[in-house]
Amino acid sequence: MPVEDIPAMSTEQIKRILQLSLPSSAFFKSNALDKNSNQRNLAGYLTTNSSNLLDEVNMEWQRTMNKITFDKNLNTPHFKQLRESDEDFLRKKTQKTDLKGLDINFLLPDKERYHIVPQQGVIAVNEYNYTKTFQDFSFHSFFNQKEAIEVLKLVQVELLKTQELKLLEWECERNLRLEDFEQLQSHLIANSSNYVKRNWMTAIKAVIFQTLRDSRKGWFNLRERNREIYKSSKLKKLLVAINYKMEDFLRFCVEKSLDKYCASILTACKDTDKIAIESIDRVTSNTTSNQAKVEPLFSVDVITQQGVVAPIVALQQFVDIPCGLFEKALSSLQLIPQIESVIMEPLFSKGGDIPLIKSVTLNEAFATKRLDSMRQALESALEPVRKYLLLFKKFESLLSLDAYEFATSFFSSKENLTVEDIQHEIHLHLSEVNKIQNMIPKSI
Repeated sequence: MPVEDIPAMSTEQIKRILQLSLPSSAFFKSNALDKNSNQRNLAGYLTTNSSNLLDEVNMEWQRTMNKITFDKNLNTPHFKQLRESDEDFLRKKTQKTDLKGLDINFLLPDKERYHIVPQQGVIAVNEYNYTKTFQDFSFHSFFNQKEAIEVLKLVQVELLKTQELKLLEWECERNLRLEDFEQLQSHLIANSSNYVKRNWMTAIKAVIFQTLRDSRKGWFNLRERNREIYKSSKLKKLLVAINYKMEDFLRFCVEKSLDKYCASILTACKDTDKIAIESIDRVTSNTTSNQAKVEPLFSVDVITQQGVVAPIVALQQFVDIPCGLFEKALSSLQLIPQIESVIMEPLFSKGGDIPLIKSVTLNEAFATKRLDSMRQALESALEPVRKYLLLFKKFESLLSLDAYEFATSFFSSKENLTVEDIQHEIHLHLSEVNKIQNMIPKSI
């Protein structure tokens, strides 16, 4: 190779190469440990590894110098003349004039293979003043203040204390009458709503005041009465961040309560299409044996009213009341003021709308989807009840019988009635009553 007149690497270059390679973890391996002394035998090991490394570098150095020498000569006019003479020789030798397939520049270096090495990294980045940008960020951020971090921590603690908030009861241990179910859920909705609007807000307000009460004029001045200064302060940003935390927490609690309430309704209404009504005293379910038995959600009381067997509560109420409780739970948490207006009450009492916490509304897809599915499930669950009530139609003639009219027609239709005849008629009706009473179960 034409490297005879090219100088080798200098001593300084070799030192720099060794300095860069010595700190690497690959340069020190476990086999460099002396088994007897348990110490690194660096003398012999470094000599061996460094010589191998320098051999590789020298080889790469010679290749690079060789390439530089050839690339420089390939672009000279003399080499171009040699290439043209070779082309003429090939034409005469092959007696062909068309040599389009032959590229006489195939020995020239491919310029597209070589790119300019950037000074720093491999991605071009414009000049960026990181110091000024960091100063601007720190100036506008409230996370560099100890008081703000403490407030956020204590607020998060208060939020976690109420993470088991229940708007609706979804774990009923026994079946309830509809009025008892409505009373239970309404009581829970009222208690949860009062807790959020009073206790919850009061606890968070107390945490903020206790932490920032010693802050005088500055970024977290709770006594600020200038609206323009307050809007540009870090206190405003801190309260907005706390409000977002409260909105997220409230949304999670509401969605969890409504989701589980809806799931309990759907579970209770599951497989109602598999109920087989064989007779008044025999109703069976065609579900498989490995399925868990689901207890009824409601108990329905049936009475005779105007000669008709009907439930005490209209069947449609079993659809409207559970769905109405769902809507009531949503509306109970709609008018909650933001913590900002509670903390800085003097600024918001001067006029203007009070900002409210955004909670789940009935117009959202989450609520609409669950309400529709719950309504459909309850409607389908009432079909077996309606079919069961139809079995009592055969008793309507007896239930609608008027005793006075029957006695009048009975005595007028027959002459010379004796006491035995009247007793016989009475015994017939009493036996019919006993038969019906034995046929109809007290509960099913």
